[in-house]
Amino acid sequence: KMSDDDEVQSFGTSSLPADENMEEAEGEDEEKESEILSQDALYETIIEKNRVPDHERTSQKYLTKFEMARVLGARALQISKNAQIFVDPEGEVDEYKIALKELQQKKLPFVLRRYLPDGTYEDWKVSELEI
Repeated sequence: KMSDDDEVQSFGTSSLPADENMEEAEGEDEEKESEILSQDALYETIIEKNRVPDHERTSQKYLTKFEMARVLGARALQISKNAQIFVDPEGEVDEYKIALKELQQKKLPFVLRRYLPDGTYEDWKVSELEI
């Protein structure tokens, strides 16, 4: 019989740390495909040598459906916890729809980190990516 906690995780409504636990179970040597960073976290890691400079990026400038789902989910969670909203909600109360509106108007305050097979990574502002 599953406990209540197991049910929550099986439906994918758990927070991001549950995803990290899944990755550890699969093997620690597997590379992440992408990660969402705040502006502050980006500036803390900008001096790392594995970062590909913006003018040398090779990945496409399109937001994948997987990245979009993760970005919208993370932003909707922030909005639900009373984070600042960067668009006029126009009476909208659904956090996901507000996050989608921010994405469409390119006002999401996120940086997407894409890991490459050679161990380097590219940082893209979500506002730079095309939907």
